[in-house]
Amino acid sequence: MAEQQDAARPVEEQRTMHRAMALSRAIETHCIESSPHWYPSIGEEAVLIGTWSRLRPEDFAVPHYRGALVISWLRGRSVKDVLGTFTQRKSSPTKGRLYGAFAGGIEHKVMPYITMVLGPNLAVAGGIALAYRQQGTGGIVVASTGDGTAGTGDFHESLNIAAALRLPVVFVCQNNQVSISTSTRKMLAGESIADWAARYGMPSERIDGNDVLAVADAVDAAAARARAGEGPSFVEALTWRRTGHFGGDPAVYRDQTEAEAWAQRDPIARIEEVLVARGADTAALAQVHADAAAEVAAAAAQLAEEEPLTAADLGVEEVYAHGR
Repeated sequence: MAEQQDAARPVEEQRTMHRAMALSRAIETHCIESSPHWYPSIGEEAVLIGTWSRLRPEDFAVPHYRGALVISWLRGRSVKDVLGTFTQRKSSPTKGRLYGAFAGGIEHKVMPYITMVLGPNLAVAGGIALAYRQQGTGGIVVASTGDGTAGTGDFHESLNIAAALRLPVVFVCQNNQVSISTSTRKMLAGESIADWAARYGMPSERIDGNDVLAVADAVDAAAARARAGEGPSFVEALTWRRTGHFGGDPAVYRDQTEAEAWAQRDPIARIEEVLVARGADTAALAQVHADAAAEVAAAAAQLAEEEPLTAADLGVEEVYAHGR
């Protein structure tokens, strides 16, 4: 049945999704190599691309911090602009003042991660959705979060008010099954995070988060409900973080047998299997990865030629007043 459904889809969309996933991995690989403190999303590409690739221009994206760079690219930023926020260059859209995953871009309807605390972005998403409904823009809001954040008050308060007010918002849980170094199974009570969301009276489901087409379809259906005035929905996309919490984290706390099993379900390999079944050439698919890596490397090289930021560039004088 799944193969029949895949064959009925426009192959061009599948190729576009594959390219976006390859670019996401190339960006994240570059960030890890550049900084051991980067929080990578390698292995979670299907959730990222599936969640955000079908949004309309009027829709607002409120992403989780992990994997946020490719979302800005999907919404219209160049690779150089995306990397410029990571490398903190003056030419970047934030003029180097806001770090990578937290940068966002209001002009492209991507909400910056407003605080280092996890969870408040969900309340912000609800506020944007309320404003959209009052303004009659026709747009919706899609917000994502990690599984660890599901145990916070912000998560439950945001879902409750969204359901109570029937807001046009879709919540997506990017469940990579570990919160920093603790297994989600050990830290969250209940059958699933989707089960929690369902208790607030919104349509909720858990899906295969390593199947980009399944993610896109689930978010699409939830978006359609939001556009029709039927209120919020919740999608829990089960995936796997292939790295440690940050680039320099050896992740010794992960079960290696489980990690190897999930490696066999790599989301990019999954979409490539679909494309090969539809006649794609394996050499051409490999070239997509090479082109993505080259595009990232070229952007990084351009940024490396720029002058480093100074205190004046960071606007210290705009923040602090000097006494007389």
